[in-house]
Amino acid sequence: MYKCVLNFFIKMLGNVKKSFLIFFILFLEFFTIEFLSGLEINTLEGDITEYYIETLYNEISSRGSGIYNYPEESDIKIFAEIIELIKSGNDQSILTASIRAQDLGYEIIKFHQKRPNDNIYFILKEKVPKESKKNKKGWGSYIINYNPENDIIIESPYPLNHINTGLISVIAFKELKAKALLLPGAHRFSSSERRNGIPVSDVGFTERSIFNTVHQILTDSENIVIQIQGYSKMTNRENYPPIILTNSFIDYDGDNIILKNTELLNILKRNINDLSFEFPITNEQNDIPNACLYGENGVSEVTFCGKDNVQGKYIRSLPEEFENYFTIIFIDSGIRLPAGVGINDKKRYSNFLKIIDSIEKSLKSFKTNRIEAAEITSEETKN
Repeated sequence: MYKCVLNFFIKMLGNVKKSFLIFFILFLEFFTIEFLSGLEINTLEGDITEYYIETLYNEISSRGSGIYNYPEESDIKIFAEIIELIKSGNDQSILTASIRAQDLGYEIIKFHQKRPNDNIYFILKEKVPKESKKNKKGWGSYIINYNPENDIIIESPYPLNHINTGLISVIAFKELKAKALLLPGAHRFSSSERRNGIPVSDVGFTERSIFNTVHQILTDSENIVIQIQGYSKMTNRENYPPIILTNSFIDYDGDNIILKNTELLNILKRNINDLSFEFPITNEQNDIPNACLYGENGVSEVTFCGKDNVQGKYIRSLPEEFENYFTIIFIDSGIRLPAGVGINDKKRYSNFLKIIDSIEKSLKSFKTNRIEAAEITSEETKN
């Protein structure tokens, strides 16, 4: 804005004195700071889980709706700048981010999460036109925790396709006091446009998406990314455990795909297998465990290894210290929608909370192991 106005004055004034130009630039800087300080971010107070159920979930474009705009590179760049500004956490940067967001039809909401999980979140969401959802971009909603207690990023790529995975993700974000929560703005099959055979609205397999851009910006060596997905037991899956774990780090043994860097997965598997779920979800006669890794208990479908997941691909492209820092948890519909429990019945939360508690316990054990391993390595180096 400064440059446009400044060029205009230069053309109009010709050989204007340098001192006047300096004064004019300083005036514009002062005016901008005053302008920003006069702005206010929209604020809400409540429970983030209820806000998701009542607002964010209902704003996701449905399957086959066609309500999804494949983002241009310029959109990606602007969105990246907005996320970087929000990450900084200072008031002026967030106000600047709010102004930039408006250019894309987005808004920032300062959300006060009430007790017992008292916290402040910044929600970057699309301003959905009241008159018609057809004008939506469908790029998603992103929640940044102002004061996280754990270096965790929760992602829910398919909240409509895999029922209740979005709800589980929101509860996990809140209970784990995680850094961020990523939600898409459209069903994976919302758009009919395809690239390489994949719908462009499928954020788990399309590299150029706002969802993937936010994932890349927020990911660093201090974060553990947990992606919540779902699956259903079909004819060939009767003996699959209700929870399947992968990290998308793969190797090959001949034609067979095998997982590597599975320390965190194995800790998580053990803790989940120690659970006693509220509703019967396993076939005890066949001795099916609560959880297994890809490649165990007959789970060999490539879809469960995560090798083509674009968020996992990005983590794999990073330096070695990022290994083990990406996990996909596939949850069977028996847990997500237990028989005899209504979709709005909060009794179903009991299993969700048990899984989330296992995640927290596993992450603590994993971090402790890493710290101890680093100390041993350090001592060995000294000697």
